[in-house]
Parts: sequence; structure tokens; C-alpha cells
Amino acid sequence: MAIEVQYTGLQWGYELNYEGYNLPASEAWPGVPTFLTAIETFFGCFFLLEVVLKLCALGKEFLCDPWNWFDSLLVLLWLVDTLLTNLPIETPFLRLIRLMRLIRLVKLVRAIQGFDSLIVMTTALQHSVNALLWVAVIMIMVQLLFALLLNQVLMTFVAGSFFDFSVQEQTQLFEYFGTFPRAMLTMFQMTLGTWVPVARILQEVVSPAFNVITILHKVTVGFACIGVINGVFMQETMRVAQTDDVIMMRDVARKEKIHGKKMQDFFHYTNRVGSTITRSDWNAVMENAGARHWFTAQGLAMHDPDVVFCLLDQDNKGCITVQELLRGVSQLQGPARSMDLASLAESNRRLLAEVKDLLQNSRSENVSASRKRAKEAGTVRFKPGDISAPTSPHLSTLYRSNEAIVL
Repeated sequence: MAIEVQYTGLQWGYELNYEGYNLPASEAWPGVPTFLTAIETFFGCFFLLEVVLKLCALGKEFLCDPWNWFDSLLVLLWLVDTLLTNLPIETPFLRLIRLMRLIRLVKLVRAIQGFDSLIVMTTALQHSVNALLWVAVIMIMVQLLFALLLNQVLMTFVAGSFFDFSVQEQTQLFEYFGTFPRAMLTMFQMTLGTWVPVARILQEVVSPAFNVITILHKVTVGFACIGVINGVFMQETMRVAQTDDVIMMRDVARKEKIHGKKMQDFFHYTNRVGSTITRSDWNAVMENAGARHWFTAQGLAMHDPDVVFCLLDQDNKGCITVQELLRGVSQLQGPARSMDLASLAESNRRLLAEVKDLLQNSRSENVSASRKRAKEAGTVRFKPGDISAPTSPHLSTLYRSNEAIVL
């Protein structure tokens, strides 16, 4: 598209006899129209084949993805443009239809999904629409106030007899403040662009007293308001963008990748030959203060290297593998997380339940064992009417004991 625009510009400059454009486009860039037609046909057919294959493979699911609708629109625009190009007619409406090919530039957004920096910027721009709307409302209201004020004041001076303006001076004032669109454009120029030419005209043509208005406008609106708006706009945009699911997932993946790279470098530094780190290798490296400081910088304080080695050696084999190092350091680094506390509380609840079950089973077994031993001791149950109640105290006590045990 850029080559086509440049080719058209060469021809336009030649027709205007502009300096430096001495040759027509067909002579300056020969073969370009054929090249552009070939490229257009190639990519058009490629996109058409892609849409057809996706439609055949996905079926009804093809209609559920907005990007598939976008690709279909691109192919349709290409077909319409190809048809209009071959027609022997040329109207401004057809040129406008061909400009719709610029929509294909949006397809580049899909190609930046693999670049973290670009996806962060595009996501931030997407979430900045709401903040941008309110920024535009505030700016328009402030600029509207100053534009109407200067327009009314200057028109009063021009219509009155206090100032004797020449035709040239009135023309200058009209170009900057004569109509509402001109006054608004001038105020945005003073705020976001070069404010000095406008201030010079007001000073030289009207009065130096207008320097107060122009400087006050530049300090309050052009400096203070714009600075505050930029700060709030950036803060709001990044706050919303940081809650985006795509950015959060990419941030987690990036941190995991960096952590894995650092742990692998440390593993190869500790043991350049073997596939595991032994306790002797670990202690030899931990004798270096730099290694302990490096782990502290990773969020794992190395106060007792032996304890850390035991925690990393999860299978208790006396050595640490790469996977154990990656997983163990990731779990130990930083302060205690909510997941760790929740897991510990759940383990304690399960352990307490198991202990209660063991105590209950132990009590039941003790009661059963006591009853069994009592029965095996040869206790006798005295039925009512078999014998008379014993008269001596010793026999009375024995009788009540037997009755209680048997019953």
C-alpha cells in the first residue's frame, strides 16, 4: 500500500511540474504496477484460500470467532476491489471503496500476539478509551471557554473605534479568531503546539496586555492541566490494563521462564557434569557469600543451607535434581502465601480428625477388652429366687459386684 501511494505521488508531482519530479511514474519506477498487481493477487488468493479452509474445517464454529468475520470482510473487499479495477469506470465513490483496503492493516494486530511489549501497549490502548473520552470532554470545555472569551473580546475591539486596525491586521485576527472553528483550533495550537506565534500576534497587533492571557493560559492549561491529565490518564490506563487476563497470564509465564532460566544456570554452575546436586556440592557452593546473597535476592534467605537442602530434596535421596530445584525454590521463596497457609490448615484438620478417630477406636477396644476379661474371670449371675440374698457384708458386696458386671 505504501509503494502504491508513493507511485501515485510521483505521478502527481510530475503532473504539477513540481521541482524534482521530472519523470512520470511509469518511467521513474517502471514495472511497479505489474509488481503491485501480482502481490495483490497473491495475497488475495492466499486469504481467500485461508477463509475457505477454515470454513470447511470449523463449520459452524467459524461464525463464532470475530476474527473469522474480519478475514471474510477482507476477502470480500479484495474481490470488490478487483472487480472495480477491471471495470472501465472511475468515480470518487469507487476510489472510496478501494480505500477500504486500509482495513487490512488491522490484521497486523493478530501478528503481535507473540510480543509481550507490543501486546501490553495494544491492550493499554484498548483500555484507555474510557479515560480518553473524559479527557477529551475536559479539554474541549476548557478550550471552548477560552476560545469564546478571546473571540468576543477581539471582535469587540475590531468593531469599536478604540483601536484602528488595518485590513492586514484584521485579516490576521480573523485567521486565528474570526470564527468558532478558527478560535478552537487556535486554542488547541496554544495548548498542544506552538503558542508563541499566537501570543506575538496578540501583542503586536492588539496590545501587550494580552500577554497576561496567553501566559496564564499556557501555565494553567498547557502545563498544569495537561500534566495532571497525562498522569491521571496513564495511571487509569495502566490500572485497567494490569487487570487484563492476557497481560496477567503473560506476566506469570514470563516470570516462570525467568525463574527457570536462573535455576538452570545455578544448577549448571553447581554441578557442571552430573545430573544432580549432592549435599557436598551444595555446601561447597553455599560457602561462598555471593551464592547466599544471590538466593536472598531471589526471595529465599539462606540462613541455614543444610535445612534448605533437606527441604529441596523432596524424595530424600541425598541429591537434588533440576526439577526439584525449580519446584522447591519456587515454593520456598518469598513470604508465606495464602495457598501455603490454606494447605497447612487443611493438613492440620485432617491430622486432627485422624487422631480423634484413633482415640475413639482405642476407647472402644479398651471397653470391649474389659468386658471380655470380666466374663473370662468366672463371674456368676444370681437369678432372682435361686438363692437368698447373702447375709454377711463380704458376700453382699460380692453379690452386688457380680450383678453389676453381668448386667
